[in-house]
Amino acid sequence: MTTTADDEPSPAPLRVQGGFGGALRATLRGWWEERYVLIFLNILWTMALVTVVALPPFTAALFAVAREAIQGQYVEWHSFSRPFRRYFKVAWAWGGAFFSIVAIALVNLWLYRGETGALWTALRWVWFIVLLAWTMVNLFFWPFWFAQEPPHRTLRTTWRNSLTFVVANPIPVILVVLTGLFVYTMVPRALFIVLFFLTLITWTALFATAMVAAYLPRQTRS
Repeated sequence: MTTTADDEPSPAPLRVQGGFGGALRATLRGWWEERYVLIFLNILWTMALVTVVALPPFTAALFAVAREAIQGQYVEWHSFSRPFRRYFKVAWAWGGAFFSIVAIALVNLWLYRGETGALWTALRWVWFIVLLAWTMVNLFFWPFWFAQEPPHRTLRTTWRNSLTFVVANPIPVILVVLTGLFVYTMVPRALFIVLFFLTLITWTALFATAMVAAYLPRQTRS
């Protein structure tokens, strides 16, 4: 395995065969093989929601764990703790940008909620599309971050790769979104809360990572 100047190993290529179905199977397999660790980490992530400092690096570390699970590697505590420490600052740079744009979109949607007329309806749709597109791009941010070699890991490059992926693969991306909406709307609210607490973020990390590996099967470079 080659290493970079900062002694961080280059990531092993991750490939999943079979498109959307293959990504779903890889997600199920990865979750089943590491279910106890992933449930535990999902609970910790849910608890981190009440904090400000831990949530972005916690999210980054969970995606690092998800990549190892999809690769079939044995997940240990350092699989989480090492990326949590290593990417703490960059995760907060990502989180600051992500939550800022989400907050701006939500505030505008709230301000326009009671207005009538074609202009206000159009503005509501614009901000809704901005919110949805920004969320979809960032769904694949960390899978691309960990697929890139360390010298090429920058926020701008990773967002560009994520956006390119979303634009180039609209059908599988829409299927991911529809899957999430189906779960949210069809599952009873009490059960959804339980699923959110136990599995939701780890399933999201596994599925997004597997989708990138299925539809972009070569190592991503800038």
